[in-house]
Amino acid sequence: MRMKQLQGLFLGVISFFVLVGSGQAADVVTIGNLMWQHADNGQRYNWYEANTFCDGSTLAGHRDWRLPTSDELKGLVVCSNGKPTPLEDWDTNKSDSQNQVDATCMGDEWGAYTSPCINSALQCPAYAPGTWSSTTAGDGLAWNVHFTNGNNSSNDKLSYIGLARCVRDVTTVPLSTQGEIPLTPIFSLLLSAVAPNI
Repeated sequence: MRMKQLQGLFLGVISFFVLVGSGQAADVVTIGNLMWQHADNGQRYNWYEANTFCDGSTLAGHRDWRLPTSDELKGLVVCSNGKPTPLEDWDTNKSDSQNQVDATCMGDEWGAYTSPCINSALQCPAYAPGTWSSTTAGDGLAWNVHFTNGNNSSNDKLSYIGLARCVRDVTTVPLSTQGEIPLTPIFSLLLSAVAPNI
């Protein structure tokens, strides 16, 4: 290795331990090719504010955070009663009772479920407002997922106050001809430190 590479590697290791010491490394969870904010920050935002919050986040030393799409958020929903996901979107043309069967973890045939309805790697209050997605739903509306019962509904971008859980795409590297794996936060930090010096 050249001296600049060694210096970059050293700085990457130091940066990682600074993040671990500050608790920031524990504030993120990688699921598939996405790195998620482990828990929302408890603040509530309209849709515009939620976008601004995620776009400006530097969590775990990264600057490419964004508000997730509706499909990405729906992919986090897990119904503890075994009801298959992703669930349908809340449809204003259906009755509330039919929407509860189609678009939430509820439903007589599935039985009771435990709230919150979210991937167990992530933290979420059992009862919370919807979490904003970047996906719009018509004039002045955007989709948000309610992890209390798993439903995805549209609300007014300005007047509805919801949560923001930021996400970022994780670079992948080929492991073998068998497929790809996501870079771990440690390797990602090391690579980001070494790459500019190569």
